[in-house]
Amino acid sequence: VNLPNQPAIPLFLTPFFLFGLTTSLYYILKPSFTNTQLPITNYQSPPPHLLLFSWWLVMLLPALLAPEGAPHHLRLLGTLVPAYIFIAVGVTITVHFLIRILSRAIPNLQSLISNLQYLIPFVLYTFLAFHTITNYFIRWPNTADFTLPFDLYATRLAADITQAPSGVGYVLPMDIRAAAEARHYTLDYLLAAQPHAAYTYIPVDERNAERLLAQAAQGQTELRVVRWTDDKHRGADAKEIVTFLLETNGVLTGHESYPVYDVDTYTLIGQPSFTLPAIDQPIGAEFDGLLRLDAAYVSPQIAPGDDLPVALTLAPLAPMTTDYKASIRLIGPAGEPIVQKDRQLQHNFHQGTSLWPPETVNEYYLLPTPPETSPGDYMVKVVLYHPDTLAPLVASGVVEVPVGTVTVIESNSGF
Repeated sequence: VNLPNQPAIPLFLTPFFLFGLTTSLYYILKPSFTNTQLPITNYQSPPPHLLLFSWWLVMLLPALLAPEGAPHHLRLLGTLVPAYIFIAVGVTITVHFLIRILSRAIPNLQSLISNLQYLIPFVLYTFLAFHTITNYFIRWPNTADFTLPFDLYATRLAADITQAPSGVGYVLPMDIRAAAEARHYTLDYLLAAQPHAAYTYIPVDERNAERLLAQAAQGQTELRVVRWTDDKHRGADAKEIVTFLLETNGVLTGHESYPVYDVDTYTLIGQPSFTLPAIDQPIGAEFDGLLRLDAAYVSPQIAPGDDLPVALTLAPLAPMTTDYKASIRLIGPAGEPIVQKDRQLQHNFHQGTSLWPPETVNEYYLLPTPPETSPGDYMVKVVLYHPDTLAPLVASGVVEVPVGTVTVIESNSGF
């Protein structure tokens, strides 16, 4: 059973595995212990133990040499058969040892002692059966590792899409690195007979998000965004491009969590225009000769409690060994910090700054303003810093670089 941190061999069988492995090694090396003068050309190892040990050792190699990281448990499957043979050898050795020792110590109970050869395997099989039933029927069905391989989540999601009321569409952000494979084949199969199923895949970058969100919103008043939490497309919208467009064209009205994915519901406002803002406010700040903040966009006004849209254009100036983070900060009229948002800088292909190609990269942020924020003019500043040491990069002697101002207007809530 594929449970996290669950060994392939139950812990109560581990001692017998070690006994069996030690026994095989002993019989393989026994000639060298009994006759150290034996020439190597005449060295004879007992074939069964040598075969068993060689089988186990060879089957270990794919797991140990796997480029994905060792140990690679899927590639350890070939070791299971010899491993359980080692356990059988260990149980046999243990039973014979106990019978011999107890027969000498308690000679009057020979018939009872001889039954140990049946009792010990029976107890072990009973424990193993209980262990397997508990894991397979109780623990495993409640984990994402059960939901994922059998695509149970896709069955549930397909049913929800099919049963969605009129005016509701589903949006599925997908990892742009998947290219033409940025889709879910089980979901497509389940919905193939539903021509009116309203769902749209978005391999997330700026162009795709604008175009495909506009397509998904046609004729809809509500969009439900499926955010993967355990699928390989987890973090597809790590740069929050889809979120940025939805928050600036709708209102988040619901959130639900399921195994493998969450669903955020946005009610669209009027006729949405899914267009990212032009990042056209020149900045030109160079941070320690590593990164240049070319331009910025800050929404000119906002109401208390709303998210402040901020966008940046950055360019690498030199190779970097660190994946730097950005801190977007809202500063009050008296210079007091109001709120900040920190996130690792990422290329559209999910690369940190250490792997950025020599091209500009756009970043989009939604800075949540507190509901109690007073009306007035506020400054937005940006800090770039090392993720581990928190040491900031400096631009012309300044750590906090101003990128724009925003006016907080009176709230329309009536308070």
